[in-house]
Amino acid sequence: MRLIDSNILIYAAKPEFPQLKELLGEEDLAVSELTKLEVLGYHGLTEEAEEYFKAVFSLVTILPITSEVIDRATELKQQRNMKSADAIIAATALLYCTEIITRNTGDFDHIPGLTVNNPIDN
Repeated sequence: MRLIDSNILIYAAKPEFPQLKELLGEEDLAVSELTKLEVLGYHGLTEEAEEYFKAVFSLVTILPITSEVIDRATELKQQRNMKSADAIIAATALLYCTEIITRNTGDFDHIPGLTVNNPIDN
């Protein structure tokens, strides 16, 4: 399973990134519950964008933020200064997935055992 970061979902909603819409049609994709919060919780979200994102969320596996995820995220934050949201995303990927798909590779490429893929700048 591959974990999709919030920024990839947001870019996929833009017409200049058709390759991301294709990517989201693939199987074995997941997102963290945190991604759902970040994307749907945006204060300027339009009704059209909300419908699009809800459709995407209905197609992918949504992984919970469990105690195990929080424990692993805590370990990651203890090892290196990183945002809590990034630590939760990384911990989710480490526990449940084979890779994380993100444009923000610098937030994750220092984590041993985590495969980081940027489908935009490849």
